[in-house]
Amino acid sequence: MSQLSQRRPDSAGSEPAPLRHNSRTVRVFAVVAGLCVSNLYYVIVLLPEIAASHHRPSQDFAHLLSLTQGGYTLGLLFVVPLGDRVDRRRLCTLLLAAACLVCAAVPWAPAGAYPVLFVLLGLCSVTAMVLVPWGADLADDTARGRVVGTIMTGLILGTLLCRTVAGALAQLASWRLVYGTAAVLMALCVAALYWGLPSGQATDPRRPRDTEGESYLHLLGSLPRILLRTPHVGERSLYGALAFGAFSAFWAVLPLHLQARPFSFGPAEIGLFALLGGAGVVGASAAGRLADRGLQTPTTLAAFATVVATFLVLGAWPGSLALLIVGTVVLDMGIQVAHITNQSVIYAGNPAMRSRITTTYMVMYFVGGTLGSAVAATVWGRGGNWGTTCLVGAGTGACALAVAALRAGLGRLRAGRTADVRP
Repeated sequence: MSQLSQRRPDSAGSEPAPLRHNSRTVRVFAVVAGLCVSNLYYVIVLLPEIAASHHRPSQDFAHLLSLTQGGYTLGLLFVVPLGDRVDRRRLCTLLLAAACLVCAAVPWAPAGAYPVLFVLLGLCSVTAMVLVPWGADLADDTARGRVVGTIMTGLILGTLLCRTVAGALAQLASWRLVYGTAAVLMALCVAALYWGLPSGQATDPRRPRDTEGESYLHLLGSLPRILLRTPHVGERSLYGALAFGAFSAFWAVLPLHLQARPFSFGPAEIGLFALLGGAGVVGASAAGRLADRGLQTPTTLAAFATVVATFLVLGAWPGSLALLIVGTVVLDMGIQVAHITNQSVIYAGNPAMRSRITTTYMVMYFVGGTLGSAVAATVWGRGGNWGTTCLVGAGTGACALAVAALRAGLGRLRAGRTADVRP
């Protein structure tokens, strides 16, 4: 029996059978999600090559990552909620077509057009965040977690592998080939979603019940209330923003640090550092198991303590390649542990608001990332060094650690008082 059901001609009003986690549709979603999110991170390893092609210093283009992340944040805020109101297949194909056009324009555009193009590229790349709830809606209760997990695995692999592939292509040919290839891949993704899905899964008949009759503006208006009136969402959104801020500060400047002496690495060698982020997948798995055991608070404290310590060590020994390799692995693992733990907390309740909770959390997450990369690029461009950048990351992680420790202490204090008043 086929894993994917087809809609019968005489049952136009019925829903397709639920997806299974190993179905072809889920695999398509995972690949498309990975390719879409890759558009955000090519620039990390291509930055020195882009600057050289325009005969300008690298710091003149260090802001491109923060611009791309800023565009992605705008897409999370204004585009992702549309998934609760419009057909998701049409929304995804429109975003992918726009991303294809932007990727095709980047190699031939003048440097003055880069700010607009990279903001648009970030905005169009939110397709991945539309695919995740789409897959969750099409799955039944017994397979939903595995369906979402499969799609997120594709997204994480795209984040890891894109920098390595981009570095290799730039080393063999040119950075322009990377974005030309990305344009072709986006066009293939349009074909995969629009024509490649079985008819029973090509449409998205399901809608969250709590949004029936609500306007788009009403959905957007509910986001601040979710952030302010749902304490665990607000707290974990703050942790996510600080964690991704530290992570983005690190990766915004790392290519420039590796390009300089004593390393003098090219784009291919810089791209290989992205593979070290594979440790983040291991950290995510461990964080999920710890969260299932109710250990979210100690896991959060340990993750941020690890981030702070790693930045301090890297800043103290800037010329050690061995420490940089180990530090990259440990830092990526700590950030992923914090991220997955945050998600386990915010999705524990409020099932009727999960789409908007996703938007709220991810907007804060990428606001933090945008600010982190922007601050690091500014510090570097004004004569800062690797040690100064590591202090920015350590300070960001320390803020998260202090808030988490304070919240944990207050929680124990309240628990003690409750125990004291019991008869």
